[in-house]
Amino acid sequence: MAQTTREVYDGHGNLISTETVTIPDSIVNLDTLHQKAMAALTNNATYLGIANPTNAQAVAQVTALTRQVNGIIRILLNQTDIITDS
Repeated sequence: MAQTTREVYDGHGNLISTETVTIPDSIVNLDTLHQKAMAALTNNATYLGIANPTNAQAVAQVTALTRQVNGIIRILLNQTDIITDS
């Protein structure tokens, strides 16, 4: 599991404590899926900008879209325990 530092501030904005907290793998995976989705928007726009994609480009795009859809399905079903197919 991943870890991060949590900072606690008082009402005046002064740091009063820090602690290391563990982040569950499912939360880390969900964040990874969101990052991949943001990159996918850019990649898909680039592909759509190609006037005459080659067969190889079209095949690669289908593979990319399949992975993207798998990621979306995992988010919708809250199945973020693994994301190797996304």
